[in-house]
Parts: sequence; structure tokens; C-alpha cells
Amino acid sequence: MKSNPFSKNHSFDEGWIIFHLDTQIKNQPVDVYMILDKSNDTLLAFKLVEDEMTQQHADELLREAFAKKSNIPSKL
Repeated sequence: MKSNPFSKNHSFDEGWIIFHLDTQIKNQPVDVYMILDKSNDTLLAFKLVEDEMTQQHADELLREAFAKKSNIPSKL
């Protein structure tokens, strides 16, 4: 019997997905960055950025996700 590559137990589902969404709030452009845990479809962190995404913003986003999960996966 072959294993299902799409099952939740398969290593294909391990990792975090980082999303970027361009939107507007009160007619002002805003970028929304989110980190989703693939293993359980949980939103680990999000950040609203009005200007450019900086290294500090990225570090804060990753720290927030790490605080909820207590580890960083081998795949982002």
C-alpha cells in the first residue's frame, strides 16, 4: 500500500508559509504579512506594515511566530 503524499503525517506538510497581502485601510496602502503553520493550519503571526518591510519587521514577525511554536521549521 502506497503512502498518501498529502496526508498530515507526511513531511510535505511540515513548514511555515509566509503570506504577503497588499490592501488599504482608510484609503492608505498597507502590507499585511502573515505566517501560517502548515502542520496544523494555524496563524502564528501577522504584521501590518505601512511603508517598506524592514529587517526589523521581519525579525519581529519571526519572533512572534517562534514564541507560539517554540521552534523554527527547516522550510519557510
